[in-house]
Amino acid sequence: MGSFKKYNTVRDFQDSTYVLKLVYPGIGDTGETLTIRSQYSKEFREAKARATRQISTLTISRKGKDLDEDEIKLIEDTQFAALIADWSFEEECTVENIIEFLDANPQVYDLINTTAAQDTLFLKKVEKK
Repeated sequence: MGSFKKYNTVRDFQDSTYVLKLVYPGIGDTGETLTIRSQYSKEFREAKARATRQISTLTISRKGKDLDEDEIKLIEDTQFAALIADWSFEEECTVENIIEFLDANPQVYDLINTTAAQDTLFLKKVEKK
């Protein structure tokens, strides 16, 4: 049997990022990049928990009435934006700019979503002693 200490997502994924080249339809490689965090990163896990709390609070406060779709979308988009650690664009990498960029480029949203879930891209190799 092995030690449980061998398995530690905080150690193995916490600060890992992956640089994703931006490919634009009909153009190809743009020279721009997005630095993506793992789905296991602290930033994304905290954003996900915060979004869940916000939606729960809204649900309770609305007392069974339908939630505003735009409000839910903003919460979910803010959560998703936590997957982007940095980018090469001249604009600052803020939540607002990330959301604007992803709204205009849904194919990039899909690419980030699948990339962030590819654990092998982020997994740090455990050093053998």
